[in-house]
Amino acid sequence: MQLYQSVEDFISDESFQDFVLNPNSQHTNKWETYINQHSDQLVLINEAKEFITLLGNTTGLSPKPLPTSTKNKAPYKVITLISILLGLLFLSIFYWYTKGSTTTFDPVSYASLENKKDVILEDGSLIVLFPHSEILVNKNWDESRHVKLNGDAFFSVESNKDFPFSVETTEGLISVKGTEFDVLSSTSFEVILHEGSIEFQKDRSSTLLKPNQSLKITNDKIEVKEIDASSYAYWRKDKLSFKDVELSEIITILDRSYGIQVKVEDKSLMTKRITAHLPQNDPILMLTAIAEIYSLKLSEEGDVYKLQ
Repeated sequence: MQLYQSVEDFISDESFQDFVLNPNSQHTNKWETYINQHSDQLVLINEAKEFITLLGNTTGLSPKPLPTSTKNKAPYKVITLISILLGLLFLSIFYWYTKGSTTTFDPVSYASLENKKDVILEDGSLIVLFPHSEILVNKNWDESRHVKLNGDAFFSVESNKDFPFSVETTEGLISVKGTEFDVLSSTSFEVILHEGSIEFQKDRSSTLLKPNQSLKITNDKIEVKEIDASSYAYWRKDKLSFKDVELSEIITILDRSYGIQVKVEDKSLMTKRITAHLPQNDPILMLTAIAEIYSLKLSEEGDVYKLQ
């Protein structure tokens, strides 16, 4: 099957139109297979779907074949191309006009100070804010399940296939239908998926995450890796638990979550992997345990803890 490169390619395909507008389309299997094989094109595909759905809902149009006459074939191609371009121009103007006029983001702010804060939304979805974080929730919840995050938070989203949930961050947009995940953006940017699936969109690219995967952005580059997501649940469960996690990552977590700066004299230890479980949320006890594991001395100098 041909690989499409633009929204226009999808919109001009009659089988794709039929797939979008007709629930029982004979082309469903074809396009579902294409989408699964080309998940990097989800942004383009979703834009094309929105255009076609919008036109179908507002005009009652159904997909129509393009001219196929063997006579005067070249003129037909020119006419078809012009028609498509004019149609796209109309759809773009109409789409952005109606989108801007019917869906507005009128936010309510929830913020956490020194302690974490639970925010329960109208649909039953739960947001747990890290300390010193803020979430902006759309007042018009019946129009858009859209929130904006500043800082760090855990999300447990109620499933609704017809009403997607989206989280706007400084680095990009996270789209979900029903899942559990963390977004950590106060110092660096990272998304950790516990259950379900999410799609992260940045610029015109998209990345799908599976459970026990994390997505990090460093120097504008996206990195996806396998992790133990349960290791990131410490701040919600009031206990510290790490399974096969690098010391460098633990130090980053302690800094982000508790404001504790740790310096390690022997840099070779930073890649050592640690498994440790504490029944209480005590970062200093965690550092003490690490020091004992590697026969190190833990000392405190001002606001900095040293392992040497």
